[in-house]
Amino acid sequence: MITGVQMILIGKDIRTTTSNRRVMMTLIVMPILLSTLMPLVTIWPFVSKPVEASNEFVRDMLAAEGVAGVAEMSGPELSGAMAGSLFNKMFPLMFLMIPITLSGTMAAGSFIGEREKNTLETLLYSPLPLRDIFAAKILAPFFVGMAATFLSFLWMLAVLGGIAFFTGIRVPLSPNWIPIILLIAPAVSLTAINLVVRLSAKAKTSEEAQSSMMLLILPLMGLMIGQTNGVLRLNLVLFVAVGIGLAIVALFLLKSSFGTFRHEKLLR
Repeated sequence: MITGVQMILIGKDIRTTTSNRRVMMTLIVMPILLSTLMPLVTIWPFVSKPVEASNEFVRDMLAAEGVAGVAEMSGPELSGAMAGSLFNKMFPLMFLMIPITLSGTMAAGSFIGEREKNTLETLLYSPLPLRDIFAAKILAPFFVGMAATFLSFLWMLAVLGGIAFFTGIRVPLSPNWIPIILLIAPAVSLTAINLVVRLSAKAKTSEEAQSSMMLLILPLMGLMIGQTNGVLRLNLVLFVAVGIGLAIVALFLLKSSFGTFRHEKLLR
């Protein structure tokens, strides 16, 4: 249950973030670029050179991947199915960079921002328990990161709809997007925030605190490369299992942080 004082702290952190031009550029530009350029880059080759209806190689490739109704597809439908196959392999994991980067960037300034403005001691010695302060510092970037993630996903759908309207090539989305958006994105967001906030309590600069995001981005890039090259075959069941595992890890890290944070550690 979020208290009224915590809501005030969350609102203050969000206002501080929106007033920082550098952070706002990250919050706005990166999601727009990813959710706009990735669909366009993936689909453009099939727009400039559509797949012909007589292309049996593409039909066999799609059939091997389990795409239904390949035999009856027309040329534009084959183009859309092929573009969708590439898009659904490459982009879901890359899309997770949005909640990781945005949530982590905002979280990096949590305690460091308070320290730079000389308000950390006042905050820590207020009547508000340290546990509630830490929860507010976690929830503020989480709310911003997830709002940006959902808006980016809706914008991506709009881009795909516009492509279908103007070119006739409709890109079907994989069911894997459901656990990506509803389960994995919140889990990696909380994990990134927790890692960054824990480090920001000891870091001298926000850039130093943001370095912990690489612990999540590098494995993500490895999974994306493996998925694209066919080394990994991630399906809906695996995505759900990974999402549940990440959620457990995120909750464990949060519980661990709540138990280890002390005033003397933050004021060093």
